[in-house]
Amino acid sequence: MYIVRILIYASSIMKNVTITLDEQTAAWVRMAAAKRKMSVSRLIGDLLHDRMREARDYNEAMRRFFSHKPFNFEWVGGRRPTREEIHDRARAREDLLREESARQETK
Repeated sequence: MYIVRILIYASSIMKNVTITLDEQTAAWVRMAAAKRKMSVSRLIGDLLHDRMREARDYNEAMRRFFSHKPFNFEWVGGRRPTREEIHDRARAREDLLREESARQETK
């Protein structure tokens, strides 16, 4: 068992935290810290800070997404189109040409 002491920076006040790791995890974190040329404490602090930021950003995105009213589709004639109608490219081109000509007539 490997025990790591970590200093956590909170509003310029450092807090000591002790965590317990199994040997395999401790070896991994020591190697990862050495590769990055930083202390184990700093690496774990950075990892936790990144995770905290990701969670905050995700929660903010979810809040923004759910703050909008759901989009209500209005189906033509009150019914949903069939798959064939949706994928009818010839009809889509005709509709597009009709819309363009209507726009040009209004100019």
